[in-house]
Amino acid sequence: MGQMFPLSDHYEYNMVAINPAFAGCQDALSATILYRNPWVGFKDAPKSKMLLVHMPVDHDRIGLGLQFEHNSIGIFNETSIIGNYAVSDRHNIHKSRIVTILQAGFSQSAYQVSARSGQPGYRSRRQSNYL
Repeated sequence: MGQMFPLSDHYEYNMVAINPAFAGCQDALSATILYRNPWVGFKDAPKSKMLLVHMPVDHDRIGLGLQFEHNSIGIFNETSIIGNYAVSDRHNIHKSRIVTILQAGFSQSAYQVSARSGQPGYRSRRQSNYL
């Protein structure tokens, strides 16, 4: 079951996915592409593809981020698109800042069993969620 949660892997490269307040924390446009295929050569092995883009706007006060993700394992597939809007308020006390985040997205999960599987009663199903 742990293979169904790809965010636990490569966390140092997908900080926006783990902490949306990280959007815009770097000084320039930042893009990361991740591909994960831990069981090379096995049929229906888990695979993850992710594109993360984020950038600062308005003199580092606002951060914008966008995340595209597709995960598959066996008959299950999940695709999601998530957008981040982060507004930071800098304080002179200990050079800290408070970040307020608005995050919205779309996720679609599906499973599909082919007609050749020989298991009667199984069929394809698709479910969409708004985050």
